[in-house]
Amino acid sequence: MAARSSVNACKAFQNHGRKLPLLLCIRTSPVYTVGLREHVSSAEEEQRLIQSGAEFHRVKRGGLITFHGPGQIVVYPVFNLHFLNDPNGATVGVRRYVNLVEDLLVDLLSTRYQIRNVGRTQDTGVWVDNQRKIAAIGIQVRSGVTSHGFALNCNTDLSWFEKIVPCGIQGKATTSISKESGKDVSVEDVLSPVCEAFEKTFGLTVQLNRCDQSANSITEKIFQTRNY
Repeated sequence: MAARSSVNACKAFQNHGRKLPLLLCIRTSPVYTVGLREHVSSAEEEQRLIQSGAEFHRVKRGGLITFHGPGQIVVYPVFNLHFLNDPNGATVGVRRYVNLVEDLLVDLLSTRYQIRNVGRTQDTGVWVDNQRKIAAIGIQVRSGVTSHGFALNCNTDLSWFEKIVPCGIQGKATTSISKESGKDVSVEDVLSPVCEAFEKTFGLTVQLNRCDQSANSITEKIFQTRNY
């Protein structure tokens, strides 16, 4: 399963001592993932979600329960924060890194897809009208190296989110680029713009690797990347 296997890939990347940023774009079948702060998902809840046709996994990232699946671009940046600077040339800590990722997504959605009232709130992620989450963010940082990342809804079937309380936030909804823009925007449409947004924000050349659901293939893609 992609969400779990990517963790192993990120650990392998970290141990190999690579410095240049890499974006892992994960393709996954429907899956619910639970982060480190989630303590309320019972065995009954897990079985209910599995019976809906999705997988269920507990992963080492921040945040609570969320959904990943077709029509969603799931990007795991593998960045060494010790070698990363913000647009002003300052070093990047964990909170600053999360905010920069949120900001680059806000800029992408507002300028390229003309989505109005998109921005950050007191809750992590990217929101429309402060009420509808369009991108979820959950990261892990170990020895300065990031893993996990964000999920941006492109043309996702939003009914999957109705089975949970996404990220534990009551009274809020989820949305997608397609729903907000009125156009069918696919994951393929968003891949290159996302890479360009990372390059613009961090001033670095980013290598994109598209990964399937095999842990071995994800790890192999990391070590096949030679432009470090």
